[in-house]
Amino acid sequence: MSLTYKEITSQYEALAKTYDLITQRSGDLKRFVDQGNFPLIVFIGCGSSFSIATGMAATAQIKLARPAMAIAGGDLLLHVDRYKKYLNGALLVAISRSGSTSEILMAVDALKKAGTDFKLLSFTCVENSKLSVISDFVFDLPWAFDESVCQTRTVSNLYLCGALFAAIMADDQPLTAELKDVIDGGEAYLRKVEPTLKAAAETPWNRGVVLGDAELAGICDEGALTFKEICQLDSNYYHLLDSRHGPMVMIKADTLVIVAMSDAQNDLERGLIADLLAKKATVLVYSDTPCDIDGIFNVSFGKKLDSISRGIPFILVPQLLTYYKSLVTGTDPDKPEGLTPWIKL
Repeated sequence: MSLTYKEITSQYEALAKTYDLITQRSGDLKRFVDQGNFPLIVFIGCGSSFSIATGMAATAQIKLARPAMAIAGGDLLLHVDRYKKYLNGALLVAISRSGSTSEILMAVDALKKAGTDFKLLSFTCVENSKLSVISDFVFDLPWAFDESVCQTRTVSNLYLCGALFAAIMADDQPLTAELKDVIDGGEAYLRKVEPTLKAAAETPWNRGVVLGDAELAGICDEGALTFKEICQLDSNYYHLLDSRHGPMVMIKADTLVIVAMSDAQNDLERGLIADLLAKKATVLVYSDTPCDIDGIFNVSFGKKLDSISRGIPFILVPQLLTYYKSLVTGTDPDKPEGLTPWIKL
């Protein structure tokens, strides 16, 4: 059995452990952030972790109404001289599977040498990593570490970190409880949607597009990356309605489009799906509740969710879909050519 498949299908067990760790330390986390009185929260990561960082930044802006942004680790490293004043006094939140990503470590060191005053909060999947050691507050999640090259279980767990960070800082207990319900129902959801995703993978398409908005933007971007890494097909991410502004030209009969719906009954979203079907694209819709549009593949969690919680059942869709597509394309999802578990400069 593929290691990637085992990690995809074991992610809810890992998510339960991550949930317990972060909620148990929620008081300490909230005090650390509140006492810092940070004027800006900056999320940094590389690759999949940067996709998660962009989603965390959007979630912090929307949920907490606080200034937040995401910066790719390599961008920050190359341009510390241009970012250093803006980041003075900020909370840096670093996201890293290995805790050893060169760009992150070197960028943090460069900021310190530049005299920038900041605090560092880190989420990693390795205990006592280099990043953990230099952090002011850290969550290590070794049970979430992916042994395979492509990040799947790691991604969902790091996404949960951002969701719980927002829920804890907003003191949103209903959201915190809903996240637990989503995790507890994850195994049943996976088994329910797996046949649909396998069937969609076996249809004749050779490129992917993922559409989603707001707090889901980062996890949708990561969903597009799974096509490149797991089944090694070209892919792109766009915002839902923005896909009409140019990208629609390239969506054709050879394209599978994953749509992350915010509301299965929203006329604007349904109209976009009609346009995609008119282009002869294969359309796979994630919706919280069933979507009654003819001609689509539809997977749904089964009940209406907070937009932040939605990211957890959503990310399973591109992960499992592209795994099954790799069986069609004959690629090895455990060892994609030219990719290593983490990049060392």
